[in-house]
Amino acid sequence: MKHIVVGVFLLLSMSCDQSPDKDLHYPVDKVQDVMIDLYVASEAVKDIRDTRKDSLLDLYRSQIKKIHDVEFDLIEKDIAVIRSNDAFYTEVHKVVNDSINNMEQHYQKITSPNKIKPIPTKKTDRNPKAKKQMKKNG
Repeated sequence: MKHIVVGVFLLLSMSCDQSPDKDLHYPVDKVQDVMIDLYVASEAVKDIRDTRKDSLLDLYRSQIKKIHDVEFDLIEKDIAVIRSNDAFYTEVHKVVNDSINNMEQHYQKITSPNKIKPIPTKKTDRNPKAKKQMKKNG
């Protein structure tokens, strides 16, 4: 009986020590980068008609494959492994989600209308100090 208890305890402790990323084909950070690009690609085509959406997604996938030097069947298996472990998925997805949120905030900063200064026209004073000096001198 003691041998069974010890065997079960050893089996459980070994399974707890095994890191979920040991079953991945690619490093976790590479899988996260691919996931980020897949999210961006899906957002880029969300307002496109269905007839063009599939071909654009295929194009984006081939570009992502080339950029990250990955095989999509292996990446999809890695994503499935990540999703099978709730704690691991939460950890990985938090990084992905944070990266996407940072991109969104950066995009909002550069496209915000209140950050763009108006271009001076003939009706607006380009250099009010120079105009006052001209009046004093003239």
